Amino acid sequence: MKEINIFQPLIGQTIVSLQRLIVLGNDYTENGYYESDTLIFVLSNDSCFETLVTSEYTVLKKITGKQDFIINFPLESNETIDTVLISEKIELPFTVASIIEIWAGESDSFLVAVDFLNKNKKSYFSILTETDEINILKSQALKPIINKMIFDYRFISHKWYAY
Repeated sequence: MKEINIFQPLIGQTIVSLQRLIVLGNDYTENGYYESDTLIFVLSNDSCFETLVTSEYTVLKKITGKQDFIINFPLESNETIDTVLISEKIELPFTVASIIEIWAGESDSFLVAVDFLNKNKKSYFSILTETDEINILKSQALKPIINKMIFDYRFISHKWYAY
């Protein structure tokens, strides 16, 4: 994947809510199940962005309604999707002053993490996208994980983007 600024639309924006998609109405669980490969960013200007991570790509898409949500599989006829707040404790609202996208791999790089920074260039929270899931990490928890990745991928690239 080409190293591009995927999360540019969030720079300068205030995140008021972080949510996950939930699939309802299936036979597997009474309360539905969370989609760990998606994360919804709700902004103070009432816009909404969804990120989806797969083994082949990471995408950030502006969402205008429930029909725009992207999932990695077809829904059954009795299933619907909705959103729920994340279970991780991230204090919001938070204004994204800049981001660091972290890419791994030398010839065929892929996004492994994103660090969201405050106006003082300090990490506020991060998302780990190395697997087919999005893990939300508190400030400073990303650094030791990235330090270990160099031994797995041999090449780690940090791309800093600011408003």
